[in-house]
Parts: sequence; structure tokens; C-alpha cells
Amino acid sequence: MKLTQILFSFNGRIPRQAFWLATLGVWGGSFVYLFLAAGIAVKVFGSSSEESNGGEALLAMGPPLIFLAWTQAAVLAKRLHDTGRTGWWVPFSVIPIVALWLLIEAGFVRGKPGENKYGADPLEKNI
Repeated sequence: MKLTQILFSFNGRIPRQAFWLATLGVWGGSFVYLFLAAGIAVKVFGSSSEESNGGEALLAMGPPLIFLAWTQAAVLAKRLHDTGRTGWWVPFSVIPIVALWLLIEAGFVRGKPGENKYGADPLEKNI
């Protein structure tokens, strides 16, 4: 599966390794972006809180937060598909106890072996 499919598509299945690599990569990239954007905002707009209303920080955070939310939802949905569950559990991940359950389910539980209604087993070697 291509990286763009892993990060942006809600179809198919991915193994745990792809889930963790995508999650850590996207979160790490978002933090680096936010760190750099905050530094640039301070240089451009100044560091005085009296001069700033925080709008530039919100503008800097918007794109990576949208990217982060979309990619995490897509990656989580594909992991849930691998375990035989529907991706419609993703919106409920804002509830802390559900988020913990989904993290355990997606990150540590092996997917259902063989093909299911969401696609072929991503760990099967197609020779």
C-alpha cells in the first residue's frame, strides 16, 4: 500500500507496524511544524503578549491540526478494519475510555487472519 493510501484513505487494512510508523511520523512531523511555526510567529509578530491576540498562533496551528486529525482517523480506521471492526468507531475516540480501548485494539492486537470484508490480510505474503 502506498504512503498516500495509508495516510489519506479510509479503505483497506494495515498491520500494526504501519499504524505505529504512520502515527509516530505524523505526530512528530506536526510537532516539528508547530515548533517552527511558533518560532517564525514570534520573529514576525514579536513576543509581547500585549501586541498579540494569539490569532497568528491559531493560523499556524490550523493546517497541521487538520492534517493530523485526518491522517490519524484514516490510519485508525484501517487498523480497526484489520481487526474486523468498522471505522465508525473513530469519531468516538474523543471519549477518553474509548480512545484508550481503540489505542490498545489498534496498536497491540493482531488483526484477523485471512481476508475479511475490508480486504486481504496485510500480513499475508502474496507470492
